[in-house]
Amino acid sequence: MTTQITICGGGNAAHTLAGILSSWQGLSVQVYAPFGDEARRWREGIQQNDGITVTTPTGIIQGRPSAICKDPDAAVAGSQMILLALPAFAHEPILKQIAAYLSPGVSVGALPARGGFDLCARDALESRLFDISLFGFQTLPWACRIQEFGKTGHHLGSKEQVDLAAWPPDMAEVIAFN
Repeated sequence: MTTQITICGGGNAAHTLAGILSSWQGLSVQVYAPFGDEARRWREGIQQNDGITVTTPTGIIQGRPSAICKDPDAAVAGSQMILLALPAFAHEPILKQIAAYLSPGVSVGALPARGGFDLCARDALESRLFDISLFGFQTLPWACRIQEFGKTGHHLGSKEQVDLAAWPPDMAEVIAFN
């Protein structure tokens, strides 16, 4: 069975997540990149590079997201997990853009989730709160940088520990081990 994940964003964390997660067996990764011409640039970069290459301290990872979308419906419909790899100021507008297209039971999380993510998510997703779960990481689990937009990224190193919060609280263990 394939798990579908949508990554929202177009920066350092989104590139790293897209490259790494799309290389994993059993995951289908889509990217929601609504800002400016990001989606087009990502698609062109992936086509030229045959995916996204992430250089890590232990080697090279090559992944290929199944779609890079500017349309929220195409990006999130059917996803079991939504990852907001965005700065805090972008959480609310992105959540409002995707709210109508979220599947029941979806988990929506932010990396990082500082700046009152839970309050922002509750406001933006209020009509959906009882059929989704929310989670957030205190910080990104690694340091990373884009090397060439849509093509290559650099995973500089992982953090030993990152705190996770979830709502409802019993979802924290499920999310941490998925």
